Amino acid sequence: MKKIIAIGIGGIFYEIREALEDEGYSIIGYINDKKNDTVDLPYLGDDNAPVPENISKIITVGGVGEKIGLRKRLYEIHKDGLINLFFKGAIVSRSTTFKENSSIIVFPNTVIQAQAEIGENVFINPGSMIGHHVKIGNHTQISVGVLIGGRTIIGEQCFIGMGAKIFENVKIGNGSIIGADTLVAKDVAPGSVIVRSKSRQLIRG
Repeated sequence: MKKIIAIGIGGIFYEIREALEDEGYSIIGYINDKKNDTVDLPYLGDDNAPVPENISKIITVGGVGEKIGLRKRLYEIHKDGLINLFFKGAIVSRSTTFKENSSIIVFPNTVIQAQAEIGENVFINPGSMIGHHVKIGNHTQISVGVLIGGRTIIGEQCFIGMGAKIFENVKIGNGSIIGADTLVAKDVAPGSVIVRSKSRQLIRG
């Protein structure tokens, strides 16, 4: 059985754990900023703890705001030895491009169409549809049921909320947050927060 270490403990850890076990991995422990008593695995130390050589790793924390930055920081610390995880039931075009061993996670019932480009440490939740020629930047998280039209460009360290719909040929700037159920039909400046309930663009100070 292949051995692996979980990096960071968040809500998605439990889903990823099941998928890893289905793929024949044995999680030998976890690294986190502190011990989590709800996790029945050995605690191996804080975020900077050394990892034994020849042991695979995957980042198992996600979320909005500071969690996006945390995923990036953990990726930079533990870059060597990471794996990608494409859940069974994810449909990924053979012409999709991505970097091997870069902690990409794609959940079931996700469709990634032809010529898409997926960045490092990207996390795509169930039921999302990524259109043809879409580019998703490093450390970006796509929530459940997101629809992204063809040739759209999503920047780095973005968070796309549950059920959001992004039209074709739109550019989402780095560090932007798109709220749940938001419809995006035009380009979004870097660092923006788009919230459906307000029907307007909020700029972070």
